[in-house]
Amino acid sequence: MELKEDNQFTAYPQNEANNKLHGTWKIEGTLLDCSGSTEGTKQKMTLKIDAKTLHLLSIDQGDTPLPLGASRIPFKKKP
Repeated sequence: MELKEDNQFTAYPQNEANNKLHGTWKIEGTLLDCSGSTEGTKQKMTLKIDAKTLHLLSIDQGDTPLPLGASRIPFKKKP
């Protein structure tokens, strides 16, 4: 995921390289809230990430929460 200074972001999913998620991000308390639409399938998605640990806490597709799976998905800051 790439966060830009103008509060825009692009997420690059590993399993669907041609279906990037583009949208806006904001900080809400301790959460990084990223909302946007996918390039190919035009699905509305919202990701909530712990701003301190950078762990993905939830993914919503439209109004439907999606399961995260057994392991947490971590994000890393670029050096």
